[in-house]
Amino acid sequence: MTSVKQGAFYGWPWSYYGHHVDERVHPPRPDMVEKAIAPDYALGSHVAALGMTFTLNSALPGEYRSGAFVGQHGSWNRNSFSGYKVVYIPFENGAPAGKARDVVTGFLDGDRARGRPVGLRIDGTGALLVADDAGNKVWRVAAADGSSTPEPVGTDQITVGLAGGRGQSATGQQEATSPAGSSSEATSPEPPQMNIAPAALPPAGSGKPEVLGK
Repeated sequence: MTSVKQGAFYGWPWSYYGHHVDERVHPPRPDMVEKAIAPDYALGSHVAALGMTFTLNSALPGEYRSGAFVGQHGSWNRNSFSGYKVVYIPFENGAPAGKARDVVTGFLDGDRARGRPVGLRIDGTGALLVADDAGNKVWRVAAADGSSTPEPVGTDQITVGLAGGRGQSATGQQEATSPAGSSSEATSPEPPQMNIAPAALPPAGSGKPEVLGK
């Protein structure tokens, strides 16, 4: 995990994690390797961190409100599996500050993957959504007490279609107008799809991912 600096070079394809040369790449470019910047934070080898979302304005417990969730899709080319979970990384002053904490686990059953987390987002209620492309599911992780945000988070405002080409966000703000000369008006707008029931944790032994740190 790293911040992106304008004009910076991060090594690919000649090196990884700073000046660690990838001997498989030819011809070598020691001049480029010398310029390579090491990442800010190590997530671990082969975890395949394919998804990340920051937790600003989420409705999750306080210890998960200032950092980033990372979806680790998991390794495929090693004897001992790594990844296959969602972790949380605390931030301070805009940078990672502390060890990663397991948040959603249980995707592995021995040597078989029951799920592989990929994309992550905070939904309009402030809960965490986890896309699982092996289990073909989207998991929702919410505060145990059912807390939710009073307003949609970030870009997660849902726009509902209205007759006549107008659109209205879930917060009630008009977002688009009909073409000039159109006189049609909305009569029964579709209700905002924001009232999602708080998620319940699966019972022990149910074969579903485990949510840690409730």
